[in-house]
Amino acid sequence: MKVSVAAKTMSHSMAAAIESQVCTGNNPLPSEAIHTAEFVADIDKLFDSFNGISRYPVKSKPLRCSITKKSRHITFWDQIIHKIDNWQFQPTNGGKIKQKMPVKTGWKNNIRAMKEVWKICKGAGMTFTPQVILSR
Repeated sequence: MKVSVAAKTMSHSMAAAIESQVCTGNNPLPSEAIHTAEFVADIDKLFDSFNGISRYPVKSKPLRCSITKKSRHITFWDQIIHKIDNWQFQPTNGGKIKQKMPVKTGWKNNIRAMKEVWKICKGAGMTFTPQVILSR
């Protein structure tokens, strides 16, 4: 799957749709699907935190902006890195749950790298707008 497709799929809207289906009487999803909604919301926030498009945060997307002393990036990354450690993946064929996945290591390495870049920028009195070019 291309990253751009994953970014569009793992969105705030998708997380909200899953959550509403879990909580609604019409065509409800099983209660366990709430974990999928939380995972999708976390991925959406990760993509936002790595793809700043504005110097200042907007109310609906507070992580999609430059990293500053007041932004929520560092706090979010410190929290999400612990969640990433606990991610588990169930194969669609019903096989054994996978604890170790390269995607977990990749995200954690990227978070550490972004924090280090911010530390350097902050020391130089600069702001930092993370932008990752997604493939089409």
